[in-house]
Amino acid sequence: MIDDEPLIGTLIARLLSEAHDVTSLTNARHGLLLLAKDDPFDVVLCDLLMPGMNGSAFFTQLAQRSPAIANGVVFMTGGACTAELRDFVQRVPNIVLEKPLDFGRLEMLVDRRVRARPKLRGTGTHERRL
Repeated sequence: MIDDEPLIGTLIARLLSEAHDVTSLTNARHGLLLLAKDDPFDVVLCDLLMPGMNGSAFFTQLAQRSPAIANGVVFMTGGACTAELRDFVQRVPNIVLEKPLDFGRLEMLVDRRVRARPKLRGTGTHERRL
Protein backbone atom coordinates (compact mmCIF):
# COMPACT_ATOMS: atom_id res chain seq x y z
CA MET A 1 0.00 0.00 0.00
CA ILE A 2 1.61 3.24 -1.17
CA ASP A 3 0.06 6.60 -0.29
CA ASP A 4 1.86 9.80 0.68
CA GLU A 5 -0.81 10.47 3.30
CA PRO A 6 0.12 8.39 6.39
CA LEU A 7 -3.45 8.53 7.74
CA ILE A 8 -4.78 6.78 4.60
CA GLY A 9 -2.17 4.04 5.03
CA THR A 10 -3.05 3.63 8.70
CA LEU A 11 -6.79 3.39 7.95
CA ILE A 12 -6.35 0.86 5.16
CA ALA A 13 -3.87 -1.20 7.18
CA ARG A 14 -6.26 -1.27 10.14
CA LEU A 15 -9.17 -2.26 7.89
CA LEU A 16 -7.37 -5.06 6.07
CA SER A 17 -4.98 -6.34 8.75
CA GLU A 18 -7.42 -8.83 10.28
CA ALA A 19 -7.27 -10.95 7.12
CA HIS A 20 -4.04 -9.78 5.49
CA ASP A 21 -0.48 -8.69 6.22
CA VAL A 22 -0.33 -5.06 5.12
CA THR A 23 2.82 -3.09 4.38
CA SER A 24 2.17 0.63 4.22
CA LEU A 25 4.61 3.04 2.58
CA THR A 26 4.44 6.79 1.95
CA ASN A 27 6.97 6.86 -0.89
CA ALA A 28 6.67 5.18 -4.31
CA ARG A 29 10.47 4.83 -4.69
CA HIS A 30 10.53 2.82 -1.48
CA GLY A 31 7.76 0.67 -2.94
CA LEU A 32 9.88 -0.10 -6.01
CA LEU A 33 12.82 -1.04 -3.80
CA LEU A 34 10.68 -3.34 -1.67
CA LEU A 35 9.09 -5.01 -4.68
CA ALA A 36 12.53 -5.56 -6.23
CA LYS A 37 13.58 -7.51 -3.12
CA ASP A 38 10.35 -9.21 -2.14
CA ASP A 39 7.70 -10.71 -4.44
CA PRO A 40 5.05 -12.37 -2.26
CA PHE A 41 2.67 -9.40 -2.47
CA ASP A 42 -0.82 -10.31 -3.66
CA VAL A 43 -2.03 -6.76 -4.23
CA VAL A 44 -0.34 -3.38 -4.59
CA LEU A 45 -2.51 -0.36 -3.81
CA CYS A 46 -0.98 2.89 -5.05
CA ASP A 47 -2.08 6.51 -4.88
CA LEU A 48 -1.85 8.31 -8.22
CA LEU A 49 -1.00 11.82 -7.08
CA MET A 50 2.07 11.88 -4.83
CA PRO A 51 5.09 14.17 -4.56
CA GLY A 52 8.39 12.94 -5.93
CA MET A 53 7.24 9.89 -7.86
CA ASN A 54 3.57 9.73 -8.80
CA GLY A 55 1.57 6.59 -9.46
CA SER A 56 2.13 6.55 -13.22
CA ALA A 57 5.93 6.84 -12.85
CA PHE A 58 5.82 4.06 -10.23
CA PHE A 59 3.76 1.88 -12.58
CA THR A 60 6.02 2.54 -15.58
CA GLN A 61 9.15 1.52 -13.68
CA LEU A 62 7.45 -1.47 -12.09
CA ALA A 63 6.14 -2.64 -15.49
CA GLN A 64 9.69 -2.66 -16.86
CA ARG A 65 10.89 -4.84 -13.98
CA SER A 66 7.86 -6.96 -13.16
CA PRO A 67 4.98 -6.73 -15.68
CA ALA A 68 2.89 -9.31 -13.83
CA ILE A 69 2.97 -7.30 -10.60
CA ALA A 70 2.32 -4.03 -12.47
CA ASN A 71 -0.78 -5.50 -14.10
CA GLY A 72 -2.24 -6.12 -10.65
CA VAL A 73 -1.66 -2.64 -9.22
CA VAL A 74 -4.85 -0.97 -7.99
CA PHE A 75 -4.71 2.82 -8.11
CA MET A 76 -6.39 5.23 -5.72
CA THR A 77 -7.09 8.88 -6.40
CA GLY A 78 -8.78 11.83 -4.80
CA GLY A 79 -9.77 13.04 -8.24
CA ALA A 80 -7.37 16.02 -8.30
CA CYS A 81 -5.30 14.60 -11.15
CA THR A 82 -3.23 16.29 -13.80
CA ALA A 83 -3.97 15.91 -17.50
CA GLU A 84 -1.02 13.50 -17.69
CA LEU A 85 -2.50 11.28 -14.96
CA ARG A 86 -5.97 11.34 -16.55
CA ASP A 87 -4.42 10.16 -19.84
CA PHE A 88 -2.49 7.49 -17.96
CA VAL A 89 -5.65 6.16 -16.27
CA GLN A 90 -7.36 5.90 -19.67
CA ARG A 91 -4.40 4.00 -21.17
CA VAL A 92 -3.92 1.32 -18.52
CA PRO A 93 -6.49 -1.35 -17.73
CA ASN A 94 -5.82 -1.28 -13.98
CA ILE A 95 -8.61 -0.60 -11.50
CA VAL A 96 -8.83 2.95 -10.14
CA LEU A 97 -10.62 3.53 -6.84
CA GLU A 98 -11.90 7.01 -6.06
CA LYS A 99 -11.29 8.62 -2.67
CA PRO A 100 -12.96 8.73 -0.30
CA LEU A 101 -12.63 4.98 -0.55
CA ASP A 102 -15.57 2.63 -0.24
CA PHE A 103 -13.97 0.33 2.34
CA GLY A 104 -16.44 -2.48 1.71
CA ARG A 105 -15.57 -2.45 -1.99
CA LEU A 106 -11.86 -2.29 -1.16
CA GLU A 107 -12.12 -5.34 1.13
CA MET A 108 -13.99 -7.33 -1.52
CA LEU A 109 -11.50 -6.35 -4.22
CA VAL A 110 -8.49 -7.33 -2.12
CA ASP A 111 -10.08 -10.61 -1.03
CA ARG A 112 -10.89 -11.46 -4.66
CA ARG A 113 -7.34 -10.67 -5.79
CA VAL A 114 -5.79 -12.72 -3.00
CA ARG A 115 -7.96 -15.75 -3.78
CA ALA A 116 -7.17 -15.47 -7.50
CA ARG A 117 -3.38 -15.40 -7.10
CA PRO A 118 -1.70 -18.82 -7.43
CA LYS A 119 -0.17 -20.34 -4.33
CA LEU A 120 3.53 -19.84 -3.83
CA ARG A 121 5.49 -22.78 -5.17
CA GLY A 122 6.83 -25.36 -2.81
CA THR A 123 5.31 -24.00 0.38
CA GLY A 124 1.80 -25.41 0.27
CA THR A 125 0.62 -22.19 1.89
CA HIS A 126 -0.52 -18.89 0.52
CA GLU A 127 1.16 -15.77 1.84
CA ARG A 128 -1.40 -13.02 2.13
CA ARG A 129 0.32 -9.69 1.83
CA LEU A 130 -0.45 -6.33 0.28
